[in-house]
Amino acid sequence: MIRRIGSVTEKRKEGVKMEAGEVVQLMKLNDFTQFKNQDVLTIIKGCHEKTRSTFFGDGGKVADVDKTWVKVAINLLLFAISQTGNNMYGTTEGIRDMKYKDKVGRLFEGNPSLWKDVFQRYLSHIGVSVNEQLMESFYTETSKLNFIMGMKEQQMEECIGLCFALVRIYYEKAFSLYCQKWEDVLGNEIVSSYTGEQTLYEYVESPVLEDAVRLYVENAIHTVTDSKNWVSQEKRNRGIATATHDVFVVHEVREVYHSEYDQGRAVWSWLQDQEVKSCIPEMKNIPDCHIHNQSYGNWYDAPRPSGGCVTGDTKICLSDGREIPISQIREGMEVLSENGTVSVTSDEKVINRHITCLYGINDIPPFMSLEHAVLTEEGWKSLDPETTNSINSFYHAAKLQVGDVVYTLKGKEIVRKITKQYADIQSRETFTGYDLHFRQGYQSYYANGILVLLNYPEITIARIKRVLDSMSFQKQKRFRHMIEQNYDIFSDMFGELSMSQLQEEVLK
Repeated sequence: MIRRIGSVTEKRKEGVKMEAGEVVQLMKLNDFTQFKNQDVLTIIKGCHEKTRSTFFGDGGKVADVDKTWVKVAINLLLFAISQTGNNMYGTTEGIRDMKYKDKVGRLFEGNPSLWKDVFQRYLSHIGVSVNEQLMESFYTETSKLNFIMGMKEQQMEECIGLCFALVRIYYEKAFSLYCQKWEDVLGNEIVSSYTGEQTLYEYVESPVLEDAVRLYVENAIHTVTDSKNWVSQEKRNRGIATATHDVFVVHEVREVYHSEYDQGRAVWSWLQDQEVKSCIPEMKNIPDCHIHNQSYGNWYDAPRPSGGCVTGDTKICLSDGREIPISQIREGMEVLSENGTVSVTSDEKVINRHITCLYGINDIPPFMSLEHAVLTEEGWKSLDPETTNSINSFYHAAKLQVGDVVYTLKGKEIVRKITKQYADIQSRETFTGYDLHFRQGYQSYYANGILVLLNYPEITIARIKRVLDSMSFQKQKRFRHMIEQNYDIFSDMFGELSMSQLQEEVLK
């Protein structure tokens, strides 16, 4: 806060030139030390654009100061980074061994131009505009015996130093005579303490400025941006030995939880600024600020594709209009299918106890596994078309998205939102799903009012032949050998006619 006596304020309003005594009064009323401590930090925050935007978003731009201030600001922040503990930047070669006195203190030491910048800004701050006429008056008034004695009696050491600084900087031609007039009253020993070039000596040895910027630096280093979390799966095959020394293979999966983010991206960019690099030429490689953390769930038995499934309480529409839970569907029931047709259930019981995620459409809560397809205007679609097609590729399922139009009991409906619900994999909890199997009719049914696909694995002669043709010669040979060695078992399981067709059309 600038404090001015009434007469000075009035004179400035009226455009009257300031007198020497009024300048002294302003310097008495406005503590220079307090201003200096605040202003040094202001200059550091605003003298370099890249530094200001990186660390001091609220700092105003400061121009027309000695260019050494830029080096002061950069080296001070580098020192602060080196003191923030074990972080990717503070432990980097070139920053790790920063010494305050060598990097920052030496810039203040023997640099009176920095002090002069602060002093000139102080004069502007208190409203003093220096000109030749003012300096002549100031020199005359402040070198009189009564003024010198008054300053001594009032013990105005700081103000005396400012008077000497004002004459030295702006009236240098009379500075020697000015010193002599003060020496005649106070003696050479006292005056000599005021006549030297003032420097910011308090910042030379001790890193007091580091405390003022530490919080800014730590905030910039620990600022997280571009954060994203996602889940992937790892698979493995594990051999388990039995009591009879046979070994069977268990297929297992586990979830991998990923957390990716950039930490201190602005600092990383700042370190690559040319002026910053010039202060740390020994730092060859700036560490990457991108962090990728991973944690792992428990291994569990891998679910095998068994057709898209729905939860046990899902309502299935029968041909007579009744809706009952899928878990209560029995053999021979007539189910409403697409185009108003009827499909008849078989004795097959389809259950999948390893569902890890369910989804629902619009206001219907999640109830379908991700590979369970729904009929849209563009064909069958699901949230996991790759798995849908791995069960039966001829459906050519695509990715379901918001904006698709699905078929329901009430007609067509636009997909406005898709909601997911995940099982607690880490505690080995999964959802149990059910599906239907038809003896006749279309492979579709209405589940919770939505027309969905019955995608049960279909084993046909044509499919066996197509897959066998895609296998390596060694696998084809093993398959034929397995059929020949166990022909009687396969005949009992699939029927003699089916095995005859298999031999004639595939194994010939």
